[in-house]
Amino acid sequence: MAAAFCLAVIAYDAIGGRSIKILGAGSAILFAALGGYITLVDSSWTVSQVKLTVDAGMLAIALASMAIRLPFTLQYAREMVDAETEKLPGFRR
Repeated sequence: MAAAFCLAVIAYDAIGGRSIKILGAGSAILFAALGGYITLVDSSWTVSQVKLTVDAGMLAIALASMAIRLPFTLQYAREMVDAETEKLPGFRR
């Protein structure tokens, strides 16, 4: 269900002419993989195990986006400002 919601948000953004976000795509992959694993391999996971896995996955998405020097928050910030503001030296900080 969560993966479907993420995909719906991605579709809504794409239809609206906005870019596909790292956070949205990563979340869709994370939730689809987790749901598939729990459904097909091991359905005995507790709520705590699922929460920990989701938290670890979100942390991995955030750290990976910073490692490639494109923090996922930057994508949202760029959509909120004009082109001149984005070019300012302090914008990324």
